Amino acid sequence: YITCNGYISELKEKDHLLILEFVVASKSGQDEFGGLKPGGKLIFLQMDGSKVTLSNTHNSKGEVNLAKNTTTFKGYFPISKKDIKMFMDAEVESVRVVWADGYEDYNIYEFDFFREHLTCLKETK
Repeated sequence: YITCNGYISELKEKDHLLILEFVVASKSGQDEFGGLKPGGKLIFLQMDGSKVTLSNTHNSKGEVNLAKNTTTFKGYFPISKKDIKMFMDAEVESVRVVWADGYEDYNIYEFDFFREHLTCLKETK
């Protein structure tokens, strides 16, 4: 019902940003989730039991695509140096997304997403 694509961008030498695009297979996604608000949280549970919390910086009420019957939300989450170290030290198994109208927990299938993306950025310098 929900798919999520994401990437990490390096803004400056050490500033990183996680950009996530959530696609809900419904044209009523705005009514169901309410959007992503500034300050809304992502709470990642790592396989070693630790947690990393990131905060959204932009408002996303959702973009409806009637032809595809989808609603797309986009969030922007700065990643601190401390968070980068935690992502490099342990793989992620799930995430809690705090939507405007509540929260939901989702399993993550690409456990090494952060490690791969951050390593790639480091190697391209």
